[in-house]
Amino acid sequence: MLDQPAFLAGLRQSMWRRIKGHWERAWLARLPTCEPAPAASLYQRFLDNIEPSEQVYHRNDPADWLRRTAALIAAKS
Repeated sequence: MLDQPAFLAGLRQSMWRRIKGHWERAWLARLPTCEPAPAASLYQRFLDNIEPSEQVYHRNDPADWLRRTAALIAAKS
C-alpha cells in the first residue's frame, strides 16, 4: 500500500488503526531501517497542504505511483 491516506480514508476508525499498524509492520519487516510512520505523516501533510488551484495537478498521483510500482514488480518477475 503506497498511498496510505487514500486507502484508509473510507474505513472506520477501528479498522484504520489495525490496517495502519499492519502496514507499518510490513514495511519494517521488509526494510528494517525505514521509517514508515513519519513518511506517511509527511505524505499526508503534503496532501493536506496542496492549494485548491494546484489539486488538479496531483489528483492522479496515487494511481500513477501504483502503476509505476506495478511495473517495477512486473519487471523483476
